[in-house]
Amino acid sequence: NKYKPSCSGFVCDNAKLRQYIASKTSPAAAEQYNRNIREIREADMGDGKKGTVMKKEEMNDATEKKTGAVNGAAVAVATVVAIAGILILIVQRRRRNNGKQTWKR
Repeated sequence: NKYKPSCSGFVCDNAKLRQYIASKTSPAAAEQYNRNIREIREADMGDGKKGTVMKKEEMNDATEKKTGAVNGAAVAVATVVAIAGILILIVQRRRRNNGKQTWKR
């Protein structure tokens, strides 16, 4: 009651959680808790305004395309380097084992 419950989606939209919290307190405290939740859920701005309008965020298509091209190029380069590294390891192993039997019968 001192700090009043906050109304996040986790609390206010979760009836089972609210019932559980109320069941762990005295009946008077549970009634006060439920009243506080109800007041928060039904709160009015009180100033007659319809609400807050957020600024529209615009994205630049050129930036998105450039970022996608850079990411694609980085993946392609990393793939080529990985394949080259694997080929080098295979060639070195074959040269090292040239003529040697690597398995037993």
